[in-house]
Amino acid sequence: MQKGISPLIAVTAIIVLVFVIASLVGPWMLDLARTVTITTENQTIKDIECNYAGYDFDTDYATDGVNWTSSLSTIYAQIKNTGTRNLYDFSFEVKMNGTTIQNFDPTTVTDKTESSPLRPGQTTLLNASVTISLANTTVNSVKIVNTICPSAGPEAVNL
Repeated sequence: MQKGISPLIAVTAIIVLVFVIASLVGPWMLDLARTVTITTENQTIKDIECNYAGYDFDTDYATDGVNWTSSLSTIYAQIKNTGTRNLYDFSFEVKMNGTTIQNFDPTTVTDKTESSPLRPGQTTLLNASVTISLANTTVNSVKIVNTICPSAGPEAVNL
């Protein structure tokens, strides 16, 4: 007759092994669940707030709200907050030569920040200095992008 461990000792060893594994994996799982919950909550709050965000070009200014001055290497855009949420952190997305897309940040003077946002109903004139060479370049369109609520803005203005 072969000798082995008794069934009672085997069951006890398995139970201890399960508890050891659970004590190692448990805190990691709780931390993962907490992180996912917080991330999801923050994204949901942002998505709900962005439902009330909106802005558009002020078509009373220049060509559909955009003025491109190649001699000064400057792009101007006048936008109006049409939503009910404060907006800030804008950038220019410029399509050149049919396909090339360049991004330019507004100058410090005209940029809107969290502490000085574009409030609902307000209009502002943004300008950006073009920091690349424009030799043999055709500007096709200009779009204003808001990084806080990217889907809230208008389509690009074709120049």
